[in-house]
Amino acid sequence: RPDIYTSHTGIHLAGITGPYDEFMVAAAFAQVQPHASSGAKPMSHGGEELVYVMSGSLEFTINGRLHVLKPGDSLHFRTYQPHSWRNPGDGLATAIWMALRME
Repeated sequence: RPDIYTSHTGIHLAGITGPYDEFMVAAAFAQVQPHASSGAKPMSHGGEELVYVMSGSLEFTINGRLHVLKPGDSLHFRTYQPHSWRNPGDGLATAIWMALRME
């Protein structure tokens, strides 16, 4: 699985789909370190994301609303909405994380 670049610290993304420049959808096996987050400032950009949690816990705040995900939970959202993520736990969280980009 090739590494996928992210500017966020505490998260490792290993690609499970073809090259992002060739396709509209990219998916990765994500490993999120304890207490890692996307940062204090919410993000927004064109597209959609779908996250399926395999182990641990992830929290997403989308448009000011908190979503707590445990193993087996998923979340699908439009990314034009201000959003952020974090691992609130003391252990590693793993997930399948998909992103659809808009041209």
